[in-house]
Amino acid sequence: ILDPGIEKTITLKLVDVPYETVLEEIANRTNLVVIKESENLIRLSSPPRINMTFQNADLKAAIDLLARQADVNVVVAEDVVGTVNLRLKNVPWKEALETVVKTAGYVTVMDETGIMRVISKAALIDQLTTKAFTLKYIQPPSVYRANIDTEFVVGEPEEPTGEVEEDFP
Repeated sequence: ILDPGIEKTITLKLVDVPYETVLEEIANRTNLVVIKESENLIRLSSPPRINMTFQNADLKAAIDLLARQADVNVVVAEDVVGTVNLRLKNVPWKEALETVVKTAGYVTVMDETGIMRVISKAALIDQLTTKAFTLKYIQPPSVYRANIDTEFVVGEPEEPTGEVEEDFP
């Protein structure tokens, strides 16, 4: 799937190349990004690209400017502190943000609302939740007898006798 507004043409001659490699090559040649939405859905997107240079800049200020350039929502936790030196040229905004944040020792988390949060690893661990799910299994009838259809079994299977020596000589 292509994001709306993407109308690019590319011609490639490929032989016996995995589709993942083809998509990455197309993305690299057209300044797109491959996003795996689910097991069966891959999207090519054209995210905003970042160009910026900082020397000993406050980390929060750098993240704020990056978010403003990309026109995205980013919330930075109060315990995120530090300085950053960076030079980014034509980098997709999300890669830029994640690289800056990881370099400073923090993590990014995308909320279900689409807002990106920058927090410490300790805060992330504190925010993890555990959910328990009851699984229901289908059980065979109590007199279930497996039917094995294979060319390696000759004759009918013997009934178990209940004695170990006879069942497993």
